Amino acid sequence: MKGISADGYTIYKAAKTVYTENPEITATELFDKELADDLVLYIIFNGFLVAENGIKILELEGEK
Repeated sequence: MKGISADGYTIYKAAKTVYTENPEITATELFDKELADDLVLYIIFNGFLVAENGIKILELEGEK
């Protein structure tokens, strides 16, 4: 974790939350512009969608 960027750390904490189902990151942290920009939030929310709905959510996005 040494030298990791704020974006990287935020993504790591969100992924750990999905994997362990134990809250590692708060909504306040997610919406802090210093920790996560719009692209990071997009990546995290898509990760949550895939974790919840499986790969079929990505197949739906490809149909657009």
